[in-house]
Amino acid sequence: MNAYSMTATALARTLTKLASSPTIDDVDAWGKSIGSYPHFGSAAYAIHGIDYGWRIDEARSYLERAIIRYENMRKRRPEKFLDHVNAFVATKQMLDHITAYENRRAA
Repeated sequence: MNAYSMTATALARTLTKLASSPTIDDVDAWGKSIGSYPHFGSAAYAIHGIDYGWRIDEARSYLERAIIRYENMRKRRPEKFLDHVNAFVATKQMLDHITAYENRRAA
């Protein structure tokens, strides 16, 4: 393989990665690299079953609906909501982390 074909292959691989939509795995890797949320992927899977292969837009919409469900639970049955407070806070943090990743990616 010559240098030209290796460069073209590397360029094609990079462009493919940029063209594809980012996944939870990308957000998790970014969180580990900056040290802000190093267990994002495992927390997303443990609390909501969001796997590393999910696209960010799917995960964002799922988390937004989960926050609405938690807020409705808090209004209707506050005593039951107390069992889910930690999951509610973690869900909001996950959504904030995804927003921060998207803002960094857009800049």
